Amino acid sequence: MRRRFALVLALALAAATAAPALAADVNLNWYPFAARSLDQDFWDPIEDQYGGGVTVDMGAPGSPLHFAVGLHGSVGTEDFNNPLLINDATGVISELSFGIAKVWETKGSTRPFLSGGLSFVRAEVEADTVLGDVDDNDDSIGVWVEGGVYWRLSPHFNLGLFGRLLAGSNITLFDEDGDADYWEVGPMLGWSWPAKK
Repeated sequence: MRRRFALVLALALAAATAAPALAADVNLNWYPFAARSLDQDFWDPIEDQYGGGVTVDMGAPGSPLHFAVGLHGSVGTEDFNNPLLINDATGVISELSFGIAKVWETKGSTRPFLSGGLSFVRAEVEADTVLGDVDDNDDSIGVWVEGGVYWRLSPHFNLGLFGRLLAGSNITLFDEDGDADYWEVGPMLGWSWPAKK
């Protein structure tokens, strides 16, 4: 599964790099940080994580829908008061997503958007215990949905807010079954080309 994940990641990066040359209408959205919440029962005490990512969507001029590819991730760390048993634990979620995106153009600078598709998800947990470091990881596929609004501040630059969720993943860590499903909210910075009004 790890080799397939790496191959899909390499193909996605190649597609994102070639996007400006292959599509006439391209948007690059960067999510510098987001407050992400995972299932408390499965992820406690690292269910609250800091996320971030980038999504590129591309399409022909005038196309109502764009193809979207993105890389997203999050990390959560917890320090414990009893270092005799466990000192700290860290959880990491990595996500490669594909889907479609729709942006509604209004008469002003406001641009609502909605996107969704499938994600390849990798979850990892590492703990520093009295017996040494222990870790586990697992991969899954989930469904993602994202929406929000941004404002065009210049012909190329956008600033906005977004919300994103992942559902339908199945993860097993340390012989316990759970998921990597989450919801998150945060700011977004965007760059569009060619220049748009």
